[in-house]
Amino acid sequence: MRKIIFFLLISILFPCAAYSAAYHIIDLGTLGGTNSKAYAMNDSGHVVGESTNSSGERQAFLWNGTTMINIGAGLGYSDTVATGINNSGVVIFNSMTSPVKSLYYDGTYHDPGINGYTRGINTSGQIAGYTESDQAYRYNGNLTYFSHGRPWAINDSGVMAGYNWEQAAYWDGSQHNIGTLGGTSAWFRAINNSNVMAGAVTNNGTDYTAMYYDGTAHFIGTLADDVKSEVRGINDDGLLVGYSRNALNNSTAFLYEDSTMKDLNDLVDNGTGWYLQDAWDINSFGQIIGYGINPDGETHAFLLTDASQFAVPEPMSIFLLCAGLFGTALRKRMRS
Repeated sequence: MRKIIFFLLISILFPCAAYSAAYHIIDLGTLGGTNSKAYAMNDSGHVVGESTNSSGERQAFLWNGTTMINIGAGLGYSDTVATGINNSGVVIFNSMTSPVKSLYYDGTYHDPGINGYTRGINTSGQIAGYTESDQAYRYNGNLTYFSHGRPWAINDSGVMAGYNWEQAAYWDGSQHNIGTLGGTSAWFRAINNSNVMAGAVTNNGTDYTAMYYDGTAHFIGTLADDVKSEVRGINDDGLLVGYSRNALNNSTAFLYEDSTMKDLNDLVDNGTGWYLQDAWDINSFGQIIGYGINPDGETHAFLLTDASQFAVPEPMSIFLLCAGLFGTALRKRMRS
């Protein structure tokens, strides 16, 4: 009888734990407007992206853990977007008014004189991007140009990943075109420190499938009933984030782990009223950033962080609650 009670208790307690959410959502707010989107983060949980201000202008922002700071306005530009931040807090951003400028901010504003787009920055401060004429570059105080291409990410070894025309490509001092990976075109959006790259492949230019590449292309599919997907970010544990999109062009943010694509909306403990549309980055601690529709119907940048930091009740309280429910049910059964 005691063994039966023990196993019944375990069967009740473990489902209670299994349905606990993995993430807690934090609304990063705006710079005074109604719209914000997060594109990159570092291991301190600091986030960069774009937000409208009270005048409706798009401005690059840095969220420092508590406050959203307008870094785009510092140089007087009216249209700016931040695309990367490293663990030293150096932010890369672009002035989108023609001619487009690649800029960075480390407490002081810097203009390297590049007419083009910054896309990634690594721990040592190397910046990856491409010019307005689609010439790939890497900048670390000195500017190195490569041939035609668009790098979108750079790892701590200085390897850049992106695409060249229709081919996925990477740069490690020279350019390597990987090809179309079985489709008509392919591209990388992310790379980790194991040189695993991730992005998407298309066969028709309209629908595309998320994939990662470690010497072999691995296609990870879509969420149920969707027709296209793309990876935006990868961390050193190989966790992938991005979006999956249906035939009506509605996007849903996903996390890919344990060989399974998961709807991020199902993994949030306080997500009532939110719809997470796109996940752009995941850091070494598994924190995720992106954007979605908040309970007020506005598009806002979000940060997903470990739900256990916000858990109420505490695990022991959950244990006692489940045990109490079991005890009540057992007493009723014995009385009957």
